[in-house]
Amino acid sequence: MIKHLQNIEYASRTKLFTREKVRHFTFNFTLENQIHQGGEYFNDKWVLRAMGWGQWDLFEYKFINSRVLNSTFLHNKEGCQLDFSDDNNAYMIYFVSFLGTLAVLPGNIVSALLMDKIGRLRML
Repeated sequence: MIKHLQNIEYASRTKLFTREKVRHFTFNFTLENQIHQGGEYFNDKWVLRAMGWGQWDLFEYKFINSRVLNSTFLHNKEGCQLDFSDDNNAYMIYFVSFLGTLAVLPGNIVSALLMDKIGRLRML
């Protein structure tokens, strides 16, 4: 549920840029959570972490109905190694929480028995 609410909140902050023309500009900031449609970029530079996560993520399959002319991409690393599949993560979160609860159960039982036998003030 928390992941779902985070996704909704993230989507609500999405910035949409349509048909903008950018010339001779240096992008030295993150473009996270931005959608650019129908734009034209001429003689622009993309520096440092412009695409986030410390790696370039510019690949042909992400440029739908686009043309990239006379461009050079240095230090490309394809994709992100993190897995964000919601089904698997939700199960694992609850399973790990359940195992954590089971791990402290013996200590809780022992301390409850000792408290009955010794008394609360002496336990403190």
